Amino acid sequence: MALSEAVIQPPEQSSRHAVIRHFLERCEPPMDRFFTAFINFGCTTDQYLRSIAVFTPKIRNTTLRRMLSTYVGEVGPTEMDIAILDDYFISYFS
Repeated sequence: MALSEAVIQPPEQSSRHAVIRHFLERCEPPMDRFFTAFINFGCTTDQYLRSIAVFTPKIRNTTLRRMLSTYVGEVGPTEMDIAILDDYFISYFS
């Protein structure tokens, strides 16, 4: 097989969780820095994203706070990050 015909496959974990990365990248501004926090919390599929979207506002907010509390980075999640993600869950699945 010629090099130009080779298909580069992403690592299994990347492809398995691509929907989570896509969801976070589509936020405005992008929230993909929280990808690992979502995965570590157990939000690993489209079904989990959809489930969070239909939570009551209070449960969704609490869940986001718990999920993002595992984030390790230079700048932790701000109140604005949580508000953006909360709103995005609703608009993304409506």
